[in-house]
Amino acid sequence: QVNLHDLAREFRLHDNELREMGAVFNITWIPMGLQPWASNDEIVMVPKDRYRLFSEASNTPWMQTFLKRINGIHVNFSYTTEENAIDKAQTAFRLIPMISSMYASSPLLDGDLTGYINTRRAHLGRNPVGYSHIPSNILDTSFSYKEWIAHYLDLPMLIMKREDGTSFTPERITFRDWLE
Repeated sequence: QVNLHDLAREFRLHDNELREMGAVFNITWIPMGLQPWASNDEIVMVPKDRYRLFSEASNTPWMQTFLKRINGIHVNFSYTTEENAIDKAQTAFRLIPMISSMYASSPLLDGDLTGYINTRRAHLGRNPVGYSHIPSNILDTSFSYKEWIAHYLDLPMLIMKREDGTSFTPERITFRDWLE
């Protein structure tokens, strides 16, 4: 994509594809970002090691809500240079509050009003610090690709796989520690 108009066009194409599939299969899409009606206890998890390990690492109502009820679109950006990567990331992080406001449509949790315009964003803000947070200085003009990589190298690893394919949660180890 060259500019925001290209991104908007791509989003409209994606939205049209969803609508067409919904019409074919009689599916109605609700852009809520969080399943608001069933409780965490009413939702059965798919039996995957990663879900079990996430639950064991932080068996809190927040983690259960995150694993079972929060939905969203993940965005991947291609980039041509390190500077281009930082420019795109900083633009995206500046737009996130506006996009969240535009699509804030989940004021419910367990069928009741929560007091939040966007319960999904409120829950994401409760993410246990240290596992996936964003560098606090990402919007600084001096922020660099090198700082970004260093930040993520120093986050703790939550899941590792053994050679036999089984997963486990390592003792507090960062990716940098693991590489060394």
